[in-house]
Amino acid sequence: MGWSQIWLSDWSTQATKDELETGSSVQATTDKYALGYGLISASLGIAIFCANLTLALVCLAATSTLFSKALARVIRSPMSYFDTTLLGRIINRFSKDVDTLDNVIPINLRMLVTMFFSVLFAIILICYTTPLFTAFIIPVIILYLFLQVGFRN
Repeated sequence: MGWSQIWLSDWSTQATKDELETGSSVQATTDKYALGYGLISASLGIAIFCANLTLALVCLAATSTLFSKALARVIRSPMSYFDTTLLGRIINRFSKDVDTLDNVIPINLRMLVTMFFSVLFAIILICYTTPLFTAFIIPVIILYLFLQVGFRN
């Protein structure tokens, strides 16, 4: 459930209250909520565009760096390396690394960030709607962090 769904929920609740109080729909309330919904949707679109652009630029920089360093190392290799390693194997290694950086890592990174913020937003929303949940989630998070540090050593 995102910000837009919360806004729509508030809008429908307010519209119902207005109809019960005045007997008809109030245009000012409708305009306010329509503008708010439009702004939330536009800001979400801009945020998604910026996140995708940042991810693409970071992955492009990583690919460029990896390719440049790998090419520099292969060029500086001794001739005996080229006698024992086929040129096709070197090219396949380059193409596989670049393909992984261009296609696999961005998808996995995007899924990681999306899941992280989905879980974070769900926890915040549950804490907002059910304050008693906060009393249970904080000790669980502390226990989780304690166990992570303990098993890491």
